[in-house]
Amino acid sequence: MKKPKIILIISMLMILTVSTEVLAQAKFIFSNTPFGSATAAGKQKFKSSEFIYGRAEFPKTIKDFFDTDNGEGSRDYPKGILIYNMKLLDDKQQEVGSTPEKFIKPSDDELNGNYLNFDVSPEPSKASTITAMVSSFDLGLFSVPFSNIFNQSGYYGRVPALVNGNVYTVEVKISRWTFDPYNPRTPKGMETWTVATGTFQIEYNANDIPTLIKNNKASDESVKENARKKAMAGRGLPEEWNSWKGPNATGHTEKQLVDMFLATRAEPAIKVYKVVIEPKPGGPLWDIQKNGLVITERHCMQLVGFFASVSGQFRFYRMGVRETYLGGETYDVANGWVQLIERLDVDNKFIPATAPIASK
Repeated sequence: MKKPKIILIISMLMILTVSTEVLAQAKFIFSNTPFGSATAAGKQKFKSSEFIYGRAEFPKTIKDFFDTDNGEGSRDYPKGILIYNMKLLDDKQQEVGSTPEKFIKPSDDELNGNYLNFDVSPEPSKASTITAMVSSFDLGLFSVPFSNIFNQSGYYGRVPALVNGNVYTVEVKISRWTFDPYNPRTPKGMETWTVATGTFQIEYNANDIPTLIKNNKASDESVKENARKKAMAGRGLPEEWNSWKGPNATGHTEKQLVDMFLATRAEPAIKVYKVVIEPKPGGPLWDIQKNGLVITERHCMQLVGFFASVSGQFRFYRMGVRETYLGGETYDVANGWVQLIERLDVDNKFIPATAPIASK
């Protein structure tokens, strides 16, 4: 009867060894300064007043490690998305704080590389990790909400209160859903997800909380601006810059259209560099607007585009001509105006050097 027990013990040891190897696959490093492309020495203990950055290094590409192409790629569970959150643990490894799970979207270069640099508690001007509330990234962008890790209000007194001077463990977790090939739209249980974790120590001081909250809010604005710039760079020069112009069927000259555009804009120091007359639609040129049975105005279905700069920042405005109905099947052409339909920020580096044609 002894032999089966020995086999059972050996089997259990093998299982434990395999689990340890899986968890040890990713190496986490933490520092007071942002990481670059090369690995660097870090440290393991911080104060809650310090700026903190992290780096996770993987034995294979991030794409392969997390299998970021798994699943069907639906809106709720898109490909290339990772989940990022942190927990605060006391000396008994009891969870006493946490940050909400947020989604991060590594770039193609990051997915095809074997490391990921990320913010933990960044200096606002250096914040770079963009997180989202939803995996589709269309419901608000934020920085890493590190200050939340010390907010115990959601625990309703069920955990020990944080103590000034105590050292706690911060567990950083980056994870990704897994899918059954027979059900690629719905993730399997969390226990099967691919997870990478790293830890560091932090000395808590309640006096640091107001600054942490302030820094988080400033970092939110910083990453939103970074996201805007990234989107601009990704779009490049809007194709409208080189699109065919005209013929102009709006009933207004190009100069009149420019004057109408400037009259509607309240932005300071605006300069117009180019006007684009989009092709005429295949259907009716004008769309008649009514309030009940009473005609109020008409909208021209041939749209007009304006490339303009506002305080040095280039934008593309897509506008539609509007005219008020005067009665007797006539419209107030002389006092027509343009209404904004779409606005895109444009990276200045893509705009060819040219002089403005109008400004105010």
